[in-house]
Amino acid sequence: MDSKSVQSAQSLPARLLSFLFLAIASLFLTVTKPVRVAKKKLEDYNMAMEIGKGQDYRDLTFLQLALRSVKLAEKLPIQPGESFLATCDDIAGNIMGTDDKALIKKYWPFAPGLDFDQLNDGVSVQVKGDDFKCTLLSSLSYWGFHVNQEVMDYAIARTREIGVGNHGSYLLLGKNQAVQEAYTNLAALFRRKHCAISASGFLGCMNLVFYLAPKGGVIFIDEKAHICLRFGTKVSGAKVVRFPHNNYNALAKLVAQHRHKYTGRALLVLDGIYSADGTIANLPRAREICDEHNVTLVMDEAHSLGSMGPTGRGIEEHFNMIGACDFICGVFSKSVASYGGFVVSNNQEVLDLNASPGVGFASGPHAFSAASVAKAVEIIMRDGHKVRPAMEQLRWYFIGQMYRAGAANILAIGHDTFISFPHTLAATAVAIALRRRGEEGKSAWLISSFMFPSVPIHRSILRITISPLITRDIIDEFCLALKDVLDELAQTRFNDYIMHGEYEMPTHQTDTKYVGAIEEFNSYDAIRKVRELRRQGVLSEPEKSHTGDIYLAEYGLRATETGVAPIDDLAADNIKSAMVTEASTPLPREIAA
Repeated sequence: MDSKSVQSAQSLPARLLSFLFLAIASLFLTVTKPVRVAKKKLEDYNMAMEIGKGQDYRDLTFLQLALRSVKLAEKLPIQPGESFLATCDDIAGNIMGTDDKALIKKYWPFAPGLDFDQLNDGVSVQVKGDDFKCTLLSSLSYWGFHVNQEVMDYAIARTREIGVGNHGSYLLLGKNQAVQEAYTNLAALFRRKHCAISASGFLGCMNLVFYLAPKGGVIFIDEKAHICLRFGTKVSGAKVVRFPHNNYNALAKLVAQHRHKYTGRALLVLDGIYSADGTIANLPRAREICDEHNVTLVMDEAHSLGSMGPTGRGIEEHFNMIGACDFICGVFSKSVASYGGFVVSNNQEVLDLNASPGVGFASGPHAFSAASVAKAVEIIMRDGHKVRPAMEQLRWYFIGQMYRAGAANILAIGHDTFISFPHTLAATAVAIALRRRGEEGKSAWLISSFMFPSVPIHRSILRITISPLITRDIIDEFCLALKDVLDELAQTRFNDYIMHGEYEMPTHQTDTKYVGAIEEFNSYDAIRKVRELRRQGVLSEPEKSHTGDIYLAEYGLRATETGVAPIDDLAADNIKSAMVTEASTPLPREIAA
């Protein structure tokens, strides 16, 4: 037998063993995969049966499904046929530790909702049924325009000239002069040629998405996009592809995989600020992907209008990329404190929206709302260079004070600051406790909280906002109250870890090319790095507030692709000299008027 035959004979057992191993592995995968799938289906079925309690879960409303899921997570019993309000009562009673229906109705913030009298200082409210006042520290009126004297005087004067209402739909009867003024000012703010306004912000954004992408097209949308945008995708008839939040590597792969299959228009739909997550869209990367694959970029600037960019012109100004978005949509209920929605673009299709269902078949804003928008936007363009730097400084001061109060998981972007808790109900418990302080004659606070389905099931957040109406004295007083509530709930309702402990917040896989340098401390990686430096004693708490890169430079640090890194003195001086510094302190209250 020659040497080749010998080698072949010797390798035969090895080949047989390899073949046998592959065969067993294939059989194992063939058998176990169906088992895993079946197990998952069984778990889903059991969960559906538990949530339904005799009802087909498909017959439940979205809100019923969501809150029954909360009860399931908290191991609270679900009664057959229980109503949405009954579910709310059970969850609220569990948070507050009471079965008193009157007390639950008084303090439960979600349903049926709160009624309050608003005082003319713009920050004080008295909830119906309370014998004490609260400071509202979650207002989305980011510039305080709801009590701005200049806005009120102008809107009242224009209403007296024009009247209070409209004659019918845009499509048949057109728009009044006040609405046209708002059109003109919004187009100028975003440096666009065309504008359309709808009666509702939700409707306007939803209408834009479904109008731009009919059947034959494809829509790529961030999984955390606002529900109005997601509703637009459902109505459109186009193929919808969701991608993991802020994961632009995943998005690029999905676009490459699906774009060529569809002859119609492709959309990429994003939020400027994701208002329940404290994150922002990665506009540079999004624009790259859109250019590479012929995709139209739609950006919702609901929360970023007025609260991002050096002068408040939104996410494009934040990234110094004016014109990068093909269509910008948004609402008037945030920075401009009015009612309605808008779309701006250089694309003439914006004019076609006047014949679309969500605009043409609905009456537009009345004269008072439209005039309020026109004047508020004019003020943003006039005063943004003063207000925005002052708000950035105030925000960083607020963050420092909240850390001192014992809050551990803080995210901040625009005029929003979020405290995140690793528990389904913790944030709502904190919000209720802050308001109930008024029963004892202490300072009381009305704060927004988010729970599932706005955030993941085992997480909850407080959203706290700033505006030119908020002073450092208000912040200091709130943080003292916050410390008392966190300490008390750590002892009586939860534990120290839930109230004060640092936990690993979700990592959104944004491309490292942009992390830190453009997202400031909104970057989770940067937050984790700063925590580490604090623990090592490299960083101490700031003695005064700072903004953006100045905050970093004070510690000899700079933003990098992975977080923060040391910086030399010359570079630090250059950063400081390049920033707007004329507003060294928060704006006095009277500037907001």
